[in-house]
Amino acid sequence: MDRRLKTFAPGVTSRDGAPIAELLGSRRVVFLVGAQRSGTTWLQLLLSRSPLVATAPETHLFSVAMRSLFSSWNIDARPTGLHHLFAESEYRDVLRHVATWVLAKVADRKPSATVILEKTPDHILFWRDILSVFPEAHFIHIIRDPRAVVASMLAVAHSWGPRWAPGEIFAATDRWTAFVAVGRQIKSATPRYYEIAYEELVASGSHHLERLFKWLCIDVSPGECERYLQDCHIDRLQEGELDGMEIAIGQRRR
Repeated sequence: MDRRLKTFAPGVTSRDGAPIAELLGSRRVVFLVGAQRSGTTWLQLLLSRSPLVATAPETHLFSVAMRSLFSSWNIDARPTGLHHLFAESEYRDVLRHVATWVLAKVADRKPSATVILEKTPDHILFWRDILSVFPEAHFIHIIRDPRAVVASMLAVAHSWGPRWAPGEIFAATDRWTAFVAVGRQIKSATPRYYEIAYEELVASGSHHLERLFKWLCIDVSPGECERYLQDCHIDRLQEGELDGMEIAIGQRRR
């Protein structure tokens, strides 16, 4: 079998010899989601301060990279397509191997990690696909006051993000409403769902951060949570003092 095809076949090994199915080991796979401008980056930075949390810049794994793989299954029920070659369970194995390989690369950034944290806000719209591949996946859903989200979206639309941020108040409001509604559907599909309010994190950060770490089975002290909050203070992030991409992968800005 072609080496490239064997990479995704059940039971094959990665370059270091480990079976792909075992690359993640016992690590928890956690997806941090929410409407854009709701604080996902800030929460990611806070959690990334723990030596037990591995993360990376947004992968867009399910929202972009794997979209064609999901959509190519059983195309219009025509007498063509991949469903003639695979049973659905086999095809899900293929998808799981692809996603596992990507998340294992995230884990490689911090070998001590027990949690792999993926943060792409748009993944909130694809939670069904995520659970079909990783039924054991955990979700953290951060929700922010819609007035603040809409104001932030409008500001971004007229500055650095016109390609994705809605520049009209009703469109921005509709986006927040849709994202929150879809995100809250996850709670009925899996018990591994955690909802946190941005405003509560701002007001009582140490308390809520400690609770969230406990949910992730990570022991932290109140003092450690306070230190993380100081390291990644929301004001510093908003003023551009933090390089989010470097901190998010466990590196400090030089």
